[in-house]
Amino acid sequence: MRKGQGTTAPLWRTVSPERRDSVFRTIEYLALRGFHAWKIADVTGVTVSQVYIACQKLRIRLRDYRDGRTAPARAIIKVAPVILRSVKRA
Repeated sequence: MRKGQGTTAPLWRTVSPERRDSVFRTIEYLALRGFHAWKIADVTGVTVSQVYIACQKLRIRLRDYRDGRTAPARAIIKVAPVILRSVKRA
């Protein structure tokens, strides 16, 4: 089976407990701002399927209208790694 095919392990199994909360918060932050699932996956380091599953759990409907190429989108993405790191410091 090639990479990307088959079932995807749930986010809570593949992401360490210390990092899980920050990943969920980052997914929520970017999804509410309309980013594509593949862009959210790229920023957070999880798979696209895990992004969709996380959004279902958070009850967020992905709108998929931002691909991260415009100036406002790049400014929003600059903040996302700060959210990912915030839990590690606490």
